[in-house]
Amino acid sequence: MVLNLRIPEWQQIIEFVDSLSLDAKKELIALMWLGQGLVGVRVSRWMELIQKASRELRADMALQLAMKPGLHICLRTGLAMMGNPDRPLSL
Repeated sequence: MVLNLRIPEWQQIIEFVDSLSLDAKKELIALMWLGQGLVGVRVSRWMELIQKASRELRADMALQLAMKPGLHICLRTGLAMMGNPDRPLSL
């Protein structure tokens, strides 16, 4: 995916994510993974997701997130799962 960084909305997303604390960045990544529906990913394993995000955090994370197709859907789904932690994700 080619990202036109001159588009103000992309710049805003990247700047916003870059401005987050380190812990908030880890939680954002974990929330995205939760909403992606990866096998075995459940709310009950939240702390494991945070630890994994900590290990995989990269300097260009904001750009990588901005380029993620369907990021908004992953985040929305992850948030919905957080509200109902017993629900396994099946997309």
